[in-house]
Amino acid sequence: MKDLTVAFQVLAASLVFEGGTMIVAFRQVTASARRAGLTLREYVRYGPDPSAVQSIPETRIRLAVQQLQEDDVVNSVQDVKSVYIGPDKARFKAEVLFSGAKVADRMHKRERMDLKEELEKVKAFENEGQFAMYLKDHGDRVVDSLGDEVDRLEVKIQQKVPEVKHCDIEIL
Repeated sequence: MKDLTVAFQVLAASLVFEGGTMIVAFRQVTASARRAGLTLREYVRYGPDPSAVQSIPETRIRLAVQQLQEDDVVNSVQDVKSVYIGPDKARFKAEVLFSGAKVADRMHKRERMDLKEELEKVKAFENEGQFAMYLKDHGDRVVDSLGDEVDRLEVKIQQKVPEVKHCDIEIL
């Protein structure tokens, strides 16, 4: 009889410890689901599985793509890929065709360029060398502006889809 009492005591202690572990795990999964912007059911069903490579749920991918498609500097979005790279951490990659005209417009506004003043600079050039230097400088500014647009779009995606910790927008 005494042997069964000890066995039941061990079983009860095990139930308490395992139950505590289950409560901690449940709280962690609930918090992770909330951070990912998913319901608990979606998170358990589609969330990260540490033993397998898994894509982000389609609804979350569409939300990220929508952020790109609705932006005025984007002409098209292609070759979208996403994958979880750890618990609550995802990688999102997309190839984006930018509108050169819109990027230039945003650059002019951001730099507060006076187009009349720029035209006067060009008219004042005395030789092709001066014009070539102007074009090189302007080209550098356009490339920097395009980089700024990529950074802005990546932040925009990460704000709407918080589980995306690594966002890779490639320029077409």
